[in-house]
Amino acid sequence: MRRIGTTTRGISILAIFLACLTQPGCDTDRKGDVVPPARLTSAQRDSVTASSRLPGAGALKQALGAADSAAARAARADAEAKK
Repeated sequence: MRRIGTTTRGISILAIFLACLTQPGCDTDRKGDVVPPARLTSAQRDSVTASSRLPGAGALKQALGAADSAAARAARADAEAKK
């Protein structure tokens, strides 16, 4: 059996790994301070997870839709009660 491309693949994986290791050190602002990572709200995090291809993402998407519908119904009921 011949191995085709295993050396090239190994070098590519090593290059990507090294690039990922050096990347955080390059993310600085003008003062030289490290820029903090962006923070997502829990709703944004849930939305990103629901739109992914992870197992259970479809169920999460349905649950988020049901929660949004319930919140909208509650808001309409509150608005009617205040009239």
